[in-house]
Amino acid sequence: MTNVVDGDTVDVVSSTGQKERIRVIGIDTPERGECGFADAAAALSRIVEGKVVTLVPGARDNRDAYGRLLRYLDVEGRDAGLELIQAGHAIARYDSRDGYGRHPREAAYVAADAASPNACGRVSASAPTAPPPAATAVAPVQVFRNCADLNAIYPGGVARVGVTGNTVSGSLRPFGITPLFDDALYEANRARDGDADGIACEK
Repeated sequence: MTNVVDGDTVDVVSSTGQKERIRVIGIDTPERGECGFADAAAALSRIVEGKVVTLVPGARDNRDAYGRLLRYLDVEGRDAGLELIQAGHAIARYDSRDGYGRHPREAAYVAADAASPNACGRVSASAPTAPPPAATAVAPVQVFRNCADLNAIYPGGVARVGVTGNTVSGSLRPFGITPLFDDALYEANRARDGDADGIACEK
């Protein structure tokens, strides 16, 4: 189930009942009260409504400063973020040009932005404009003593961002339980990744 909050943010409920607020990677749409807000939200609703939405990692960080999970939204082979840019409802932003790190689809998003007139004349980032929001406090990354302790909190283990499956005997297989994608947490517990497939304590 997917609930559209605005043009670049959705609430999802997984098949297991887990709820998450998702911020779409690499795009920016108008805020409430700004030109284009309703059109952007409606456009995203048309893309995701009644569809199975696949959350794809790819941002430098796993979550943004507000705790939202950073993911691409893929819907039946369609990239929702790219379609919003192409339709003029979103601009390419929050990427390597403004201090948030390069993401895998950045080049396609920036090219689409340049080729698509924006409905409200908003301008994407062509040079660094503002630094990312500063965190008020940085919690230490937890190092677990063993996989039992880690899996008690993260049942599917922890993985590098971008890992797409569990490698077993050289073959890529679907996750038994989807891991948490968090580069820093994975690196802190890399010793628990015995087969070096980018997932520590996978199930």
